[in-house]
Amino acid sequence: MQTKSPARVVTIAVIVDVIAVVAFAIAGRLHHEEAANFAGVVSTALPFLVGLAAGWITVLKALENAHPLAVLPTGVALWAWTMVGGVIIRLLSGEGAALAFVLTATLVTGALLVGWRGIAQLVLYVRRRASSAAV
Repeated sequence: MQTKSPARVVTIAVIVDVIAVVAFAIAGRLHHEEAANFAGVVSTALPFLVGLAAGWITVLKALENAHPLAVLPTGVALWAWTMVGGVIIRLLSGEGAALAFVLTATLVTGALLVGWRGIAQLVLYVRRRASSAAV
């Protein structure tokens, strides 16, 4: 892993993470037969997006040598920040956070935020192996 990531890689990782959290919100709303319109998706996703933003700030400051595509520590740290921040904001705003919701959200956001990084790492590994074998 390189010690400093290009801004482009960080930007792409942030965009994919935001898409993952919004996809989580859309899927949750559709599963519960709630409106998946803009306002509904924003209200569901916003607490988790704030947690994700706090996570990115922390990762960029505290884990400055971590690669944005790394499962550990980046993916796991962002997942934790997203969940903790999202649940706290939901509780403070009076939306509530039933245990079943927290467990489901934890599993789904983990699969999305950590999962895409695992796939990216696998793709990068295969590419490195292919390019070193071609030499």
